[in-house]
Amino acid sequence: MPRPSSVGVTISAAIALAGSALTVLGGLAFLCMTLFLPRLLQNQPTPPPTPFVTAFLLFDALLFLAFGVWGIASAVGLFELKNWARVSIIVFAAILTFISLPTALIMAIVPLDTANDPDLPRYFFPVFRFLMVSFEGSLAALGIFWLIFFTRPAVRSQFAPPLPTPFAPPPFGDSASLLPPQAAVPFPLPSSSQRLRPLSITVISWILLVGAPFIPLSLLINHALFPKLQSPAPALGFLLFGRPAFAYFLALAIAQAAAAAAMLKLKPWGLHSTIALQILHLLNTLLVIAIPSNRRRYQEAIEASLSAMNPNLHNSHSSLFIPAWTGFIIGICMVAVYLFFLLRDRQAFLSASRRLSNDRF
Repeated sequence: MPRPSSVGVTISAAIALAGSALTVLGGLAFLCMTLFLPRLLQNQPTPPPTPFVTAFLLFDALLFLAFGVWGIASAVGLFELKNWARVSIIVFAAILTFISLPTALIMAIVPLDTANDPDLPRYFFPVFRFLMVSFEGSLAALGIFWLIFFTRPAVRSQFAPPLPTPFAPPPFGDSASLLPPQAAVPFPLPSSSQRLRPLSITVISWILLVGAPFIPLSLLINHALFPKLQSPAPALGFLLFGRPAFAYFLALAIAQAAAAAAMLKLKPWGLHSTIALQILHLLNTLLVIAIPSNRRRYQEAIEASLSAMNPNLHNSHSSLFIPAWTGFIIGICMVAVYLFFLLRDRQAFLSASRRLSNDRF
């Protein structure tokens, strides 16, 4: 007989299912727009979209579809009280919070273009800011709620595997009484990693593992679409461009993926490597922020890259350029959260190594 889920789990699964379905529809809409918009504008006075707009729509479409399918699978698993779905929705909530909360803060403080188009009402930008901050803030609040809700002991217990039915002796004289009771209730025991690995380590490992290939992959796509684009890579106070920057990001991605996979297996070297990589990210960020010349060069490199994608972007919307330090502040906050949980739960790696040593002997 299936176990009933609580009202909070059911409502959360319904919200995740509905939101993910809308996300899939949004991804399909972006995909259709990318495929058919150039054809619709062939004989129109409106110019066709630039390669930058086309690439942006295609990337958004694939991203929306990926997150939508992931959310739908997690929602179905929540309805069935699968523990993997609980872990998946926690990872999903962490990514949602890390994306939506900084976006809401940036939209609240970034200066918008005050030279309004004559066709737009004068209150357009204030209303646009309010709607964007409210929408992103609501998503961040939902992510924070899920992070708290699905880690509560009462909710975790709902996703625990059902206990085996205790053995009941058969009636007197039944032939089944001749069977040994030891064979009556066979059930698999959880592995050592399932017993020892904290949830925070699982969430951080999967975020780092999934996010590792995105930076080098995005550099390859940008270079294929915009050969003149030069994305800067801060490395210990220096700015790398071109092939050195790609090689540097590729090496970091490989190291991050290997360390995250090792953390899922509770390997101590995976924990130490991940902490070292986070400290390296923090050091690179501080060296760019603290040195005015580096900060100015990085901002100029970002603006030059955006201008290479769309030459009219810098002249028409210069007020929408976000200072480089805003992205660095977000990165520092993420590194601080990672280091806090990695250092707090480092004892799990010591316990796992001791248990493996005892099993060998």
